[in-house]
Amino acid sequence: MKTGNDRTPETVTIVMPVYNPGKYLASCLDSLLAQTFGDFRLIAIDDGSTDGSGEVLRAYAEKDSRILAWKNPENLGAARTRNIGMQMAKGKYLSFLDADDLYGQEYLSTLVDAMERYDVDIAECDYYELDARTGDKIPHQVPETWRKRMLQPVAPEEIADILFLTTHFAAWAFMYRRAFLMEHMMQFQDISSYNDNFFVKMSLMLASRMIHIDRALFCYRIHTGHQISSRRFRKSAFNFFLAYDLMRRQMERRGVSQKYRQSYHDVVIQVSLSVLWMLAPEQWQEGREAFRKWFAVLRMTELSRKDFHSEVFYHRWKMMVQKDFDVTHEDAEDADDKAFFQEMAVFRDSVALWGYGKLGKRFLQLAERARFPIKEIYDRDDMKWDETHWPPIKPFFRHDKNIKAVIVTNAAFFAEICEEIQQESADLRAVLYDWPEYHRYGVLKMQSFTRGGANVQLKWTLPEPWQAVSACA
Repeated sequence: MKTGNDRTPETVTIVMPVYNPGKYLASCLDSLLAQTFGDFRLIAIDDGSTDGSGEVLRAYAEKDSRILAWKNPENLGAARTRNIGMQMAKGKYLSFLDADDLYGQEYLSTLVDAMERYDVDIAECDYYELDARTGDKIPHQVPETWRKRMLQPVAPEEIADILFLTTHFAAWAFMYRRAFLMEHMMQFQDISSYNDNFFVKMSLMLASRMIHIDRALFCYRIHTGHQISSRRFRKSAFNFFLAYDLMRRQMERRGVSQKYRQSYHDVVIQVSLSVLWMLAPEQWQEGREAFRKWFAVLRMTELSRKDFHSEVFYHRWKMMVQKDFDVTHEDAEDADDKAFFQEMAVFRDSVALWGYGKLGKRFLQLAERARFPIKEIYDRDDMKWDETHWPPIKPFFRHDKNIKAVIVTNAAFFAEICEEIQQESADLRAVLYDWPEYHRYGVLKMQSFTRGGANVQLKWTLPEPWQAVSACA
């Protein structure tokens, strides 16, 4: 293990801005020191903390020479502080850590192994949200339909249609080859919020190859009081426009706007709605004016379906523009429902539903409101079978052979249902309508089947079990 100020370069340099993380700093540092991979150096930069964090850093640095405690002459903000840390870095690889978050014990070892084994510019992992108030852990994975496209090294242009939504939003979810960042002179954008959006998205576009690690290796604490406060948010609510405008201009300068336009438009709509709904009531008028201005700047006022990868984000964009940005959560849900039935229109008059429970009944209400016909309902509970009901409720083995698509509303049973469809050698598609996933990402999972015994095509496989982060235990 390398120690001392004259040490040879470490394998991984970790950059951590520190500004008043309070009681969370010690556990953050402990999670780093508990890593199974030890050849790292932490550059921890105190950005003008007033809560004693500087003293905590110095105490840890005295005990472990892998920690360098630095101090800015004044409060410079997280973006400039990370840029200073990158200039000081010497490691082959570079990672980031926020002072109130946690690394899982195998964060460094797993990502370093991926970087070395696959010779990629970027490796990404999944993460947990850890609620500081309740202790609840909420896993965050991108949809399996997308994720499987990145489990082997992939060039960004190979996933250009989904690049910005299929990857995570913050720099701490990634490990970078430092020479790659230096080659492209990557810097964090000097704005008070959304300052890593440009860095993350632009580096993904510039990478020669990247890989996704299908494990949750990081804990992102929420509700700590250290994220953007309401007062600060009101001052910086529209910084994301600055981030995506810079990104748009860089895409145009590099001649890749057309290649990534769908993914770009999808993610702008996703972020736009989250910002719009966080505005205080007294900000609504100002907010709508800002959205009108910035949608014009971002060239998002006259788009069509072909400019979006997802039907959901196209319908959301149309809703926002038509309603002049005066939109509610209910408006977005209505837009998403319209998007779903638009996607299913190709199967119209030959669609069935699997399951007549709570989720199934809710879906039937949506279909009725959309005037979308459901021909049959399948359920394993013989107490529910009723062919006088409309739509008729029956076991799947009595399904109408003209049915072309079966909608499944409960993700927990999708694989099991696919197996039953396979056994019946049915010629149709199973469509998973996972409501939370569809509303967040606009993703439908479809599995095709054909008749013919051994010729049945079943490509669905269960994802590997979600792996826990030991630091969150």
